Amino acid sequence: MLREELVTKIALAMSITGLLSIFLLEQFFQPTELEIREINENSIGKNVLVKGIVKWKREKQGAIVFGLSNGKEISCVLLKKEKDFLEILKIGEFIVVEGRVQKGLNEEQIIVQRISKWEN
Repeated sequence: MLREELVTKIALAMSITGLLSIFLLEQFFQPTELEIREINENSIGKNVLVKGIVKWKREKQGAIVFGLSNGKEISCVLLKKEKDFLEILKIGEFIVVEGRVQKGLNEEQIIVQRISKWEN
């Protein structure tokens, strides 16, 4: 009887700890929605979500590099050439980009993890 109570308490404590861990990890890895003009050197290493218009794109060394603009422009690098992403990634298209900010040659850029259509 005492053993069953102990096992129940341990199971309950582990369940609560697991749920708390999931909540904290979700908050930590959730991308921060930013305007492109807000991205700076303090954003390096952070996951961000930005919206804008595709201004240009070109293929470079097996990746697709494109300019995303919503008043200010930032370069984005797409390493995964997934069919769904390529269908959305067209010049003049309104898109949402999720990715990690990193330092480029002269300025910050976004390494794209996900692209979707921007539904106004």
